[in-house]
Order: sequence, then C-alpha cells, then structure tokens
Amino acid sequence: MTALASALLAACTVGPDYVRPTVPTPERFARSEQAVAIDAGANETAATGTGAIDTSATHTSAADTSAGNTIASPESDAQFWLGFNDPLLTRLVDDALTANHDLRIVLSRYDRANALLRNAKFDYLPTVTATANASDSRSSADQAPGVPRADRDAESYDAGIVAGWELDLFGRIRRNVEAQRADTAASAADLQAAQVAIVGEVARGYVELRGLQE
Repeated sequence: MTALASALLAACTVGPDYVRPTVPTPERFARSEQAVAIDAGANETAATGTGAIDTSATHTSAADTSAGNTIASPESDAQFWLGFNDPLLTRLVDDALTANHDLRIVLSRYDRANALLRNAKFDYLPTVTATANASDSRSSADQAPGVPRADRDAESYDAGIVAGWELDLFGRIRRNVEAQRADTAASAADLQAAQVAIVGEVARGYVELRGLQE
C-alpha cells in the first residue's frame, strides 16, 4: 500500500521533471588557432625583460591545482588575470570591478534571486500565527441609569494561536524551489559573464598599452 500511495502521489506531481537539453559543442572553435598565436607572441614578449607579462599560468587545467597555480578550474575563470602575476593589472581590475555600475546592477539581481530562493524554501516549514486583543469599555451613568458602575464597565482579553503546515503532496513547493534555484543559477552565470567581460576589457587595454610601451 505504501508503494502504491507513493506512486499515486508521484503521478500527481505538478509539471514534468526537468531534462537538460543536449547542446552540440564543436571539438574546436574557429578562433582557437588565433588564440594560440596570441599566447605565443605574449610569451615572446615576456622573455624580453622589464614590463613582461607571464601568461604561462593562464592555461592551467584542474589537475594542476595541487601545484599551486592560480587558474585551476572553471569556478575561478572570473579571476584569470591573477595568472599574469602583475600587481598593477590586479589593481586596475579591482578598481574596475568595484566602480562598475552595470556590475552592481547584475549583482543586485543575483542577490534578489537568492532572496527569492530562500523565501521559496520557507514554504516547506510550518507557519505559526499568534494573535492577542484587549479591550476596555466604559459607559456613563446617563447612558445606563440605575445600573451600578461595576456593571457599566467591561474589560475583555482574547488570545489565540493558529498553526498550519502545507504538505507538498502535489509538488507545488518543490517545483517552485526548483524554478527559483534555476533562476539563481542563471543570475550567477550572468554575474560571472559580466565580471569576465569587464576584466577582459581592462586586461586587453592593459596588454595593448604595455605592448606600445615596448
């Protein structure tokens, strides 16, 4: 009976399960050879002397984490500039990330998505509402002639507690949490993309300027 009840409840779940679509990814990108050529030129510049930018740390796999390299995983891609080991570039990037208004807007959207996700999870918890009320009424002798004062005055007190707990039998709460979690993940991806775009512009301009100085 328990298995039958579980199967019936699963059949009544709101909406179908999410299936991640398969996106075809090419084995290599059109600009990969150009990127390799740029990296080779940057390495030649790094060997010339002062003002060099070492790009050897910018192509590090996750397996190199134990070796202490800066760029180690996709989670740290937004900090790729640290691989150049250039204090001036690091300061410029930090200033750009701190003062960029568009990035603040994206960050506020990410914070909002996180708040909505936390609020959606609260629906799993029971709710308790407490109420209290007090009243005091007095009537004058003109309104109630012949009635003793003790009978003309009245005080009343009222208190109550209402508790409720929604059992997520049909998956409404679960689906809502899943949707909010997906929105939060999308906002996080937007935030990382904005960071990478800003840092990329700063790093490109910095490298071009240093190249002109050479």
